[in-house]
Amino acid sequence: MSFNELQKRICKSPKETGMYLELFHGRKDSQENLPHWGEQGPFFGPLESCHITFNSTIALKFTDGYESGPLMTPEDGLCIVGDMILFEGIYYGDWVVVQVEGKKHG
Repeated sequence: MSFNELQKRICKSPKETGMYLELFHGRKDSQENLPHWGEQGPFFGPLESCHITFNSTIALKFTDGYESGPLMTPEDGLCIVGDMILFEGIYYGDWVVVQVEGKKHG
């Protein structure tokens, strides 16, 4: 798995129709008690599938054929730590796999 390859498939707001993994309710410390909903995270996709095993491993398969393989440690760029997803130093307490309509051009 290449973190650079994963980075190419991340966006703040999807422009292409498809299925995405969206992260939200982010905080810098996993034990932080937030007085609000926390940081909005990125979208990963578009995806063909998102496979989570025993709440410890994430595997993403993208519609362009790229497969992340198992993501298990912070060095992988995206991983599950406790009951949160860790990405770029932010712990996300909520995530969803969602179908998104892309932005229309013209």
